[in-house]
Amino acid sequence: MAAETNKGKTAFLTNLCLDLLKTNPHLSAVYFSLDDNKDMITNRFLGILTGLPINDVQRPQKDNPKQKVENAYEILKGYASKGRLDIRDQGEITHIMPWSGRSSIWPKTTWVVLINGLYNLDVESHTVVSES
Repeated sequence: MAAETNKGKTAFLTNLCLDLLKTNPHLSAVYFSLDDNKDMITNRFLGILTGLPINDVQRPQKDNPKQKVENAYEILKGYASKGRLDIRDQGEITHIMPWSGRSSIWPKTTWVVLINGLYNLDVESHTVVSES
């Protein structure tokens, strides 16, 4: 999906990821973020699960939102501990080559890969020049 900045790409991908995990119990997801760090993506997931604005997720002030955030965090921890959710951020990924053959390290289940900020990933360019 391509769109300009601040058009909802991250919101779409994080919602899609959680929806796929919730509705497909045998599915695993690898979420690559080339825009945000793991903390920011985790807060996005928590915001979706709680229905709270991101500021309330990051700094819950009241007991009720705090409990909602803790409950949502347990859901994320459950996905991660079962090998169903693997979040990778821009600090771990700078080039496509180290990640191109990684399917062997993830669970032997059906999985989906979501990449946010693909335009930030370096790829090797090969120019083919034909001589006449």
